[in-house]
Amino acid sequence: MTIWTTYLAKLKNDPKMPERIGSCFVYIITTRAEKANRCVAPDWSFLNEYKKDTNCCYACQNEAWAKYEKAYLEKIQNSKEAKEWIQKRSNEALIGNILLVCYEKDPTHCHRRLLAEEIARLKNWEVNNKHAEYRGDWND
Repeated sequence: MTIWTTYLAKLKNDPKMPERIGSCFVYIITTRAEKANRCVAPDWSFLNEYKKDTNCCYACQNEAWAKYEKAYLEKIQNSKEAKEWIQKRSNEALIGNILLVCYEKDPTHCHRRLLAEEIARLKNWEVNNKHAEYRGDWND
């Protein structure tokens, strides 16, 4: 019962990744994702502002990320639809693993990491003395 993340190009290059993870629910969470998953995708407004602000110095990049993270977390924590989506994923994590996928290669500054952490935070699951947890980006 683990939450993993990865990026779309890696999943396309390794389509058997979900099988290797085992019993896996896969969700593509981008602004162009299927409608049911868009409620947890970042909004174009703060996504574009973040990308614009990252072309500067290191301090500007950190400030841009802090603004983006705040805006994204506010979105998913204040949206009824997003909260329901997160609750469903947390329930699925009791059954099997979850794989969250988006375009960004580096999970450090990516909404999929924030979303995975939010799903894990929702419940401190304990089933058969095992905890479901977010383990980061999938690496073979």
